[in-house]
Amino acid sequence: INPDGKEESIHVHDIEKGDRILIRNEELIPVDGILINGNARIDYSFVTGESEAVQKESGDKLFAGGRQVSGMIEMEALKSVSQSYLTKLWSNDVFQVKKEDSFTSFINKISKYFTIVLLFIAFSATAFWLFHDVA
Repeated sequence: INPDGKEESIHVHDIEKGDRILIRNEELIPVDGILINGNARIDYSFVTGESEAVQKESGDKLFAGGRQVSGMIEMEALKSVSQSYLTKLWSNDVFQVKKEDSFTSFINKISKYFTIVLLFIAFSATAFWLFHDVA
């Protein structure tokens, strides 16, 4: 919302601290901020996994990633998108490191040879029994 009260669509990454943002029903909250007005019921299941919507009142802090589920609210951005709680959480090293890479590559190497050996045993057993005792 412009200082003169007009609504303007901007890119999420252009939101700066102090900007007034209008969040409509079923829209995601893009940045951390303070609820200015409106009845906020925020569904944080995307962030926390909790399916119960949280009731917020004017002056309460709202975190990025929540979904407004009851009407329209107005909020003021406290941080830019790059500094929001959700962005910092996702930038954590826990989400960057793939723990199964070394294990997966080890299993892939073994499984290639295992498959070849297994097929060799199966064909050898079939050939042996075809010539010795078909029944």
